[in-house]
Amino acid sequence: MNPDSRKNKERILRLADVKARTGLSRSTIYLNVSNGTFPRHISLGIPRYILPRSTVAQRLSKPSSIKAQI
Repeated sequence: MNPDSRKNKERILRLADVKARTGLSRSTIYLNVSNGTFPRHISLGIPRYILPRSTVAQRLSKPSSIKAQI
């Protein structure tokens, strides 16, 4: 594999990784997805919740757009 092509690949995060990075619970992530304040996951045809790392980073840069479930 060309080293330059690896630089352009988007890294994906599983739900556990998203929870660790955001500090949000699974139910809060799903609530924010349904409210449109958090990006929807990508379906790979297997039962996994994954997101591109860049979309999580974008949401973390705007913490007011993510609401924790109380």
